[in-house]
Amino acid sequence: MKVIGFIFLLLLTNAIANGQKCVISATKENILYIGIANPIDIGTSKYSCKEISLATNNGIVETTDDPCSYLISPDKIGKAEISVVEKKGNRKVIGRAIFRVKAIPGPDVMLAGRTSGGEIGKSELKVQIALAAVLNGFDFDARFRIDSYTVIILRNEKVLFVRRCETPRFPSEVTQAFQTVQKNDKVVFAAVCCTAPDNKMRKLQPAEFTVVD
Repeated sequence: MKVIGFIFLLLLTNAIANGQKCVISATKENILYIGIANPIDIGTSKYSCKEISLATNNGIVETTDDPCSYLISPDKIGKAEISVVEKKGNRKVIGRAIFRVKAIPGPDVMLAGRTSGGEIGKSELKVQIALAAVLNGFDFDARFRIDSYTVIILRNEKVLFVRRCETPRFPSEVTQAFQTVQKNDKVVFAAVCCTAPDNKMRKLQPAEFTVVD
């Protein structure tokens, strides 16, 4: 399994396991995120990975093709206790770790590969077909779905066009309006709402683009 980012090793010694050393590793510090499957690796000094398994009090644990790697999908923000246990017998706990569970950070509005606004050429704007939301600098592939937004076109601080959209793909009225823009016009995407991987609604910061040619 591919693990992205830096590996944070949490070394635990559990007294009930007679000094047994157990390693539980996550992809970024000791944080799990709501709405995604977080990779977790385990290892012990006395057991093979096939003899142990992972359990948690917050969410779902999934196995992978690698017996030392798991995916954990927490279901509530706060903390998650992760335990390594024997598969056979009385399922003795070998080690425990506490992880913080957080919401995925909010994304930025993206148009033509640019996030949060900026300059855009008229010819480039004319061929855009949809608005997107992306999360930069995040170690996981977290996908956000654009639900609604308002397109505003300004010229000399005067509103030329306003349209509320309920789909990421631009309706014909918007694409037609893009054909009429001139240099220094402002194209603003406001009141942008999207759905995060945890199915929560997010309101994003407006993005303003300036037509440069």
